[in-house]
Amino acid sequence: MRYWVPPEAGLGGPGLPEHGYPPEKKEDKEISEAVRLALFLDPDIDEKQFSIRTEDGVVYLSGFAKSEDERQRVYNLALGVEGVHDVIDQVRLVSE
Repeated sequence: MRYWVPPEAGLGGPGLPEHGYPPEKKEDKEISEAVRLALFLDPDIDEKQFSIRTEDGVVYLSGFAKSEDERQRVYNLALGVEGVHDVIDQVRLVSE
């Protein structure tokens, strides 16, 4: 397992991006982009309502779904993307 080291540790590194997470590896970034595209291509989903982060093939979904059906659809679309090992669903319903 590789650990991210902050630049203030004196070992270099780009520092934390604005959202507070270490930068994604190239493969993880490609997975996140593929999940975003899958959501975009579904006419029943507003992909802008969801945040996608991938770490070692595990996709973390957050944001707000209009219904339980949409929440499940987003989860299944993410799980169906090549390279995804697991999906952590942190999506909340708009009414929550």
